[in-house]
Amino acid sequence: MLNITTRLTISRASSRFVRALKLRQNGNFTQASWGMIRNSVKNEISGKLFANQGLKCVYCERYLIGLGHEIDHFAHKGDYPQFTFTAVNLFYSCKLCNSPERKGQKNTIESLNDQYNNCTFSIVHPYYHNPDEEIIFTDQDRIYFDRINSTQLGNNTIDFFNWDDLLYTTIRSRTLVNERLNPLTSQEERTLIQLSISYKK
Repeated sequence: MLNITTRLTISRASSRFVRALKLRQNGNFTQASWGMIRNSVKNEISGKLFANQGLKCVYCERYLIGLGHEIDHFAHKGDYPQFTFTAVNLFYSCKLCNSPERKGQKNTIESLNDQYNNCTFSIVHPYYHNPDEEIIFTDQDRIYFDRINSTQLGNNTIDFFNWDDLLYTTIRSRTLVNERLNPLTSQEERTLIQLSISYKK
């Protein structure tokens, strides 16, 4: 899992649009609010998330090129619509990590608070926690988990995503060969950035 240290910010114009949408909805976002914002706002969020995450899935850390990708609400907008536009609730994920069999719409909040930063999360949060301190590996290549030395939160996260099954263990091994030892070229990075805008104008 990526350790996200920079908070996403959006332009004043996009912020104004989001605030106006909230006012139109009587001061409360709903599950449908995300679908009601302008594509230009989604495009801005999309591009900034890609840059902030180094073009990788926030969960499995694979480059998103060719994987299929989507903006994920860490606390699902269906259960927690009030956090739909909270900057640190938005991350780019590959479709496998965000699939119903993995993260999907499962609950990530253990204790809810009106303020997002005061919520207690049931799994490692890429912004509020340092995944490298919570999820420990037995090997330097970061393929096999060290369950004993991982924290409870780290173990909860491994179980939540089922990261120690054969599929994800294979993915981590292939990632080492295909991505760590053969990083993207600058042309591939440019191509990926061009593909990062998921929403047509």
